[in-house]
Amino acid sequence: MDTEYEGFNRDPYLFFLDATASTGKDIKDVEKALFSEIENIKQDPPSEHEVQKAKNQIESSFIIEQDSIYMEAMKYGTFEMLGDWKLINKYLEGIRKVTPEDVTRVAKEYLQEDNRTVGILIPTKEVRSE
Repeated sequence: MDTEYEGFNRDPYLFFLDATASTGKDIKDVEKALFSEIENIKQDPPSEHEVQKAKNQIESSFIIEQDSIYMEAMKYGTFEMLGDWKLINKYLEGIRKVTPEDVTRVAKEYLQEDNRTVGILIPTKEVRSE
């Protein structure tokens, strides 16, 4: 299972959840498991440890992405596009303030069934050229 969200957009963006079924497993079971996890997070906040781990990953990624002049310029440009380049100095401060209760509150607000689009990709047989 994997999630993805790109929060550096002027307009609202998509939050992606994806998973791959093991060989011989029914994709409907995978879909059901994803939806079950969403419902669990709405009922029970994640542990403080889980949230801290996620915050650490976001922070380290944010910092490492600025390891080159090019990427640093891209970050400043992105924040300028969002309203003010100085917001870059407040980004990590905001991430550090996120609590398990915030995760549950946001999940309840946004991860609703009527906001959901489901796509299932079915692999085809591999075609080999000789």
